[in-house]
Amino acid sequence: MGDIKPESMPVLSSASQYNSWAAKMKGYLMFMNCWDVVDGSKRRPADAHAEAQKEWDKLNAQARGLIHMRTATNFHFILETKTTIDAQG
Repeated sequence: MGDIKPESMPVLSSASQYNSWAAKMKGYLMFMNCWDVVDGSKRRPADAHAEAQKEWDKLNAQARGLIHMRTATNFHFILETKTTIDAQG
């Protein structure tokens, strides 16, 4: 399977394109193994599991970074929360 580049994802620049953008973003995040972190089904592990926390933090950062890169700046205020699941409101 070939690589999918972040640049191939559309930039969300208006609310009217959200449904299309969200479907493509979900697919990309699933491909990157980040979707479980984004949708909240994979919660950050407890403090006793440092390696698992590190992996979760990495996936969370990847997802947040991609979403920031592919979202117009006028939507970034929504993304300024602690985790991706918080940003979904």
